[in-house]
Amino acid sequence: MRAKAVNDESTQLTGSSVGQGDRHSNRMRAWVLGLSAGLLLYGGTVAPGLLWGDSGEAQLQIALDGWYVNGEIVRSHVLYFGFARFLCWLLPVKSALAGNLTAALAGALTIANIAWLITYLVRSIPAVICGTALLLFSHTLWQLSTSAEVVTTTTALMSAELVFFVKLIETRRTRWLAALAFASGLGVSNHNFALLIWPVYAVLIIAWRSAWSGDRIQKGATTIGCLVLGMGPVLALCVDDYLTRGSLGGTFESFLVGHYEHKVSNIGSLGSLAFRSIAMTGLNFPTPVVLLALPGVWRLARCGRRSLAVLLIGGLVMYGGFAVRYNVPDQHTFLVPAYIYVAVLVAVGVDGWRVAGRRWAAYVLIALSGVGPVVYAAAPSILRSVAPDTKLMPTRRVSYRERFSWFIHPWRVGYDGAARYARETLEALPDDAVLGVDTTLAAPINYVQLTEALRRDVRLDCRFVRQDWLSERDLKTARDEALAADKYFVGSDVPRYLPKWLRHRSMQLVAHGHVFRVTSVRSEPDGEAGE
Repeated sequence: MRAKAVNDESTQLTGSSVGQGDRHSNRMRAWVLGLSAGLLLYGGTVAPGLLWGDSGEAQLQIALDGWYVNGEIVRSHVLYFGFARFLCWLLPVKSALAGNLTAALAGALTIANIAWLITYLVRSIPAVICGTALLLFSHTLWQLSTSAEVVTTTTALMSAELVFFVKLIETRRTRWLAALAFASGLGVSNHNFALLIWPVYAVLIIAWRSAWSGDRIQKGATTIGCLVLGMGPVLALCVDDYLTRGSLGGTFESFLVGHYEHKVSNIGSLGSLAFRSIAMTGLNFPTPVVLLALPGVWRLARCGRRSLAVLLIGGLVMYGGFAVRYNVPDQHTFLVPAYIYVAVLVAVGVDGWRVAGRRWAAYVLIALSGVGPVVYAAAPSILRSVAPDTKLMPTRRVSYRERFSWFIHPWRVGYDGAARYARETLEALPDDAVLGVDTTLAAPINYVQLTEALRRDVRLDCRFVRQDWLSERDLKTARDEALAADKYFVGSDVPRYLPKWLRHRSMQLVAHGHVFRVTSVRSEPDGEAGE
């Protein structure tokens, strides 16, 4: 790409900027409004405390010391944990709420950055509103922004990279290259998912080699230095892991895939995974306006901003392609970065309709872009009536968690079900009981034991919990003693949620509050517990 081509990318996609005013002022106004909207929506609907599953694990990890999760780096989201712990120190809040607030703030920053980017790309205010509103109300981003989830920190940094990239192609100043590299490094410190955009950057670096030939050494050193600086937190963890493990290959594997290797490399069940991805995309964008992303791709590809078009379309392909075939229960959460690109493309597509002169059309498109909350509010009751046994969402039954409303409602305001479950379960168990639970249920129970010192005599039979206050003893011995005394309990009567050593045993279960007492087992338990 010639130097002139790089410089020409500062021209507008559709002519003049939004409102015909100063470009910088318009973008900053959009950023502030986007941040305000995100803070109001996500901050106003954030969960007040404990949650289940991955969110509960994150809240537990924030409350604990150390950085490793299950002894691996791949789930040790250093940046997210560090910021949440900083909030605990800065504000009078518990670690559970700090984790939720961190996700809410990151979600709001994501909306602000994308509003800024859309304002750069298009000229009409309706297009800016449609793209921003579509993303703001998208189901999964909203839901993750009200829970202790790390993905919104990923999207905040990813969207910041897009802003810095625009400033870089506008000005070609080294400081924006430094900011871009630093944000990318921070993204890797937060989650190695951020590595997926690197191949696209590699293509752009090759395309720019002639344009910046005179500055190649300086810019290369700046990029590497700022990248390493941003990755500093996770690199420190890698060094510590290597010194402990003594295996460079083992540390590399722990950082990249951990025990998710077969999930990361998955190429099976593509049909069902694709169907699930399409269904979740429909839930995130329950409006025909999303179809304007298709002409948005065409318009973006034909515009003069070739580098930005490569980054946006390439990012959509990389993030979307990875998530569609990633066979994990929470696959839909990994589609969120792709949804961000879709919202931007919709804005470009809306701008192509030139609705600024047709007020009625602008109002219709804006209204259709904001239907998400109405759909999410109505869908649970409709599904309970017409499809009570649908498999399109998790089918597990958990106390204080009705599966339709829990999965479809993105808001978590006022929710205290996980905390009630944890306290009531612990208080109902006999002294020195052993409770076998899977990771969904274990996190809130372990969190309550840790932070409230409640029923610390109860031993949890789960692979990732921390109960340092209990005396060291063989877990198998503790199980045997609990079984002999009728003090062994499990969190579910469904085999897949039982500890591995118990799943295929003949046993009798008796309901005991929210859990089940194991009254007999045909043979002696052996091996380690697991979920």
